[in-house]
Amino acid sequence: LGLGIGRGDENAEVLVLQQYLINYGYLSAQLDGQFGSATERAVKLFQEANGLTADGSAGIATQTALRNAENAKYAGADGILMVTPYYNKCSQNGLAEHYFTLADKLEKPLIVYNVPSRTGVNISPETYEKLSEHKNIIGVKEADPDMGKLAKSLELCKEKLTFYVGNDDLITAAASLGAKGVISVLSNIAPGFTQKMVKSAIDGKMKESADMQKNAIKLIASLFSDVNPIPIKTAMAYLSMCGETMRLPLSPMTSLLREKLIDEINNSKSILY
Repeated sequence: LGLGIGRGDENAEVLVLQQYLINYGYLSAQLDGQFGSATERAVKLFQEANGLTADGSAGIATQTALRNAENAKYAGADGILMVTPYYNKCSQNGLAEHYFTLADKLEKPLIVYNVPSRTGVNISPETYEKLSEHKNIIGVKEADPDMGKLAKSLELCKEKLTFYVGNDDLITAAASLGAKGVISVLSNIAPGFTQKMVKSAIDGKMKESADMQKNAIKLIASLFSDVNPIPIKTAMAYLSMCGETMRLPLSPMTSLLREKLIDEINNSKSILY
């Protein structure tokens, strides 16, 4: 479950945390209004509801990423979701050293976040194999849509690294290869549906999961019709789950895109919540 909770949305924090944890049994959440900005209060609220928190952290340099992650650690986060360095387009050896340094110093469970469409950097299967040897590096949020690469990564890492898909439109496909779940945008407004889709695939009920995947595909596309997390924040606001305030450089959706998103939400009421 990926929760985009911005500072100042205190009522939304309480509502979302209680609703999703208690009603839908989610065990963990990524808490970040923007990377590295989970509040101590948000972390404690989630933990009080028996959840685990993984703060999303980032930095273009290893020391910057370390400082941001340490802030989350001191706020009480149980683990760190760390995106690859961006702008500094390092080599595969540099990526490995970056994550090894963070894992050594933080002494917290670390999930590697690979999202090449945002960072311009892509972790190779061979680098995942190296990272899997570190005891503090426990998983990967893989947002590269290349399923062939995911298959190779899973084969090289065996059971030493847990892979979570980062693309809501590839949940069933990734699970069929061996991914163990999703760090999701869709789940913010369709938690029960998303959970069932994942569980069906993991339990081998592939047709059931695939049918659900196809049923949600138009809504998922709408949730990515503008820069993430703008559409999901807009959707949650429309559903009275939070305010619609965006923090710059994020800006509100255009009227046309917002109207199309709302139409798709209304057409998808059967899978929400």
